[in-house]
Order: sequence, then structure tokens, then C-alpha cells
Amino acid sequence: MKGYKGFDKDLSCRGFKFKEGETFEENVKPSTCKQGFHFCKNPLDVFTYYPPLTGAKYAEVEALGDIDEESDKVSTNKLKIDSSISIGDMFKAHFKMVYEKLTYSDTANTSGNEAHANTSGYKAHANTSGNKAHANTSGNEAHANTSGNKAHANTSGNEAHANTSGYKAHANTSGNEAHANTSGNEAHANTSGNYAHANTSGNEAHANTSGYKAH
Repeated sequence: MKGYKGFDKDLSCRGFKFKEGETFEENVKPSTCKQGFHFCKNPLDVFTYYPPLTGAKYAEVEALGDIDEESDKVSTNKLKIDSSISIGDMFKAHFKMVYEKLTYSDTANTSGNEAHANTSGYKAHANTSGNKAHANTSGNEAHANTSGNKAHANTSGNEAHANTSGYKAHANTSGNEAHANTSGNEAHANTSGNYAHANTSGNEAHANTSGYKAH
């Protein structure tokens, strides 16, 4: 099973030092949140545990041993650290993962916990409500909006917008003049592209941008 993992700036996690390109093994039965090496299958779920702006590093990984899955995390007793990955590449990997599995439409609206709305196309919109809901779009002037705890809104395309509200919500965009806005404690807003904007409100919220005249 392949996935993504976050680390401290020295490539350590919970005091265990990892190294890129190597495989690590523990003689334990994997148990999520208790023992074993942990990672996430969804790239953006990693930001819940290792948010940007803290010197965190990220890598693609592969579980080679037994696994135990719970919520958004996986534990294994044998983990290979494949290669480091940038924050921008984490976004790209997420979009690729989502859109390879979906049938596209111009608009998608859902309600309910863990609901998903995914669209592609110029001026496409995706809107969801509910805890752990996801809204993902691709296309110029596309919009993704979510409400609910741990909700995610992700867009790619020029002048795209991603907006979320809720505890630990994430908004991520890529594209020139793209905007990412979040409200809620521990919320994250991340953008890449010229003239991009990232805005957050809430305790321990993070806003990250890259690109010419980004805010």
C-alpha cells in the first residue's frame, strides 16, 4: 500500500529518525495511534498531523508489512520511505488521486458527513456540507466550497477559489490569481501561483502561498 507521510525538519517522527530511500521495520503488530509506523493514503490528510509552516517535510511511502487502518491513518510494521515530495506536489497528487476515480460534471453538490463533490471544467463548482466532506474541482474560475469539521476544498486552475469553514478544515488551490480561504481552529489555507491569496481565521490557523506577489 502506497501513501504519504509527514516528518519533523530532521526527517524524524515521534523521535524515530527516518532516511529517504530506506526501509524500516519493527517487530510489532500494527495498531493505529498505538504502535507501528504511521502514514496517510490521502496526501492532504497528512497536513492534519504535520501542517505547513512548521518546518515539516513530506515523503511518498510504501507499506511492505502488515497494516492497520483507522479513520485517515494507516499503521504498518514495515515502511519504505520512497522519495521526498514538496507541498505543491502533495496537492497535485491529491487531485490526481481524486479525479482518476470520478465521473466529471459541471456542478456537484452534496450534503452529509464524509460527502464528496468533484467536478472538472471551466467555471465548474463543487459544494459540500458535513463533517469530513470534500469538494474538489479543476478548471479555470472553478470553485470548491465546504462546511463542516475536517472538511477539505481543493481547486486547480487560474482564478480558482477554495473556501472552507470548520475545525481543522483545509483549503488548497493552485493557479494564477487563485484564492484559498478558511475559518475555524487549526484550519489551513495553501495556494501556489502568481497573485495567489491564502487567508485563514481561527486559533492555530495557517496560510501559505508561493508565487509572484502572492499573499
